[in-house]
Amino acid sequence: MIAAYVIYTISSSELEEETRVLFIGNSLTYANDLPKMISEIADAGGRKMNYQSVTPGGHRLIQHAKSNHVMEEMADRPWDFIVLQEQSQYPGFGEKQLKKYVFPPAAKLVEMARRSNPTAIVVFYMTMARKKGDPGNAHISSELKSYGGMQKRVNKTYLRLAKSNKADVAPVGEVWETFRLKYPRIELYSDDIHPNRIGSYLAACVFFSTFFELPCTNTGIPKNVPKPIAESIQIIADKVMFSTGSKWQWKQREAH
Repeated sequence: MIAAYVIYTISSSELEEETRVLFIGNSLTYANDLPKMISEIADAGGRKMNYQSVTPGGHRLIQHAKSNHVMEEMADRPWDFIVLQEQSQYPGFGEKQLKKYVFPPAAKLVEMARRSNPTAIVVFYMTMARKKGDPGNAHISSELKSYGGMQKRVNKTYLRLAKSNKADVAPVGEVWETFRLKYPRIELYSDDIHPNRIGSYLAACVFFSTFFELPCTNTGIPKNVPKPIAESIQIIADKVMFSTGSKWQWKQREAH
């Protein structure tokens, strides 16, 4: 994947009525034009989302935290949400690596975001684990040998990031695993790492509900996503996001 900045923008003459979102991540965010997909779901429901993305392929939070470009984009306009997405493997790593390579740059990015946008809500993008886990790093933990074990570690890290930074989390990984368990024959990946269009739609549903605090059921469905599959995704996403007594809390800032 060529590392290059990919920036998408939707303009409007009535920005004050729009939800403004800055996405900071890598190819897990720009694959299938996820931000645009979220905005299209919002448009179908009569809402507008203005967005920009800084998503070079393979980038980690530690690289974004040192980027003048990221700082400039944060200061570019009054964002309502700033989304932070780590490289796929690092959230599954061990405590020493997390404390050195993940938690400090995440905290720095949150501080940068709030300095430029005091009222913005920071959202951590809980990514999907790799399709077959991360067996190459099983020396760190045997859990990384499988998808389920890796997803468990990734989810835990993102929840910790959200709690420690008084931020929100978009629980894509949680919804992803729930859907895979119920519909194992429906493919969500384009390879062992990235989502296909159906997988990106699942992520878009989660982000729509995260931003607008509304169910995704009965919202717009992108082209090339079969309606029956989309409706199944909507049901599962809404169940994970809004069920009473959920085993974890997706709006972590409310816990402080």
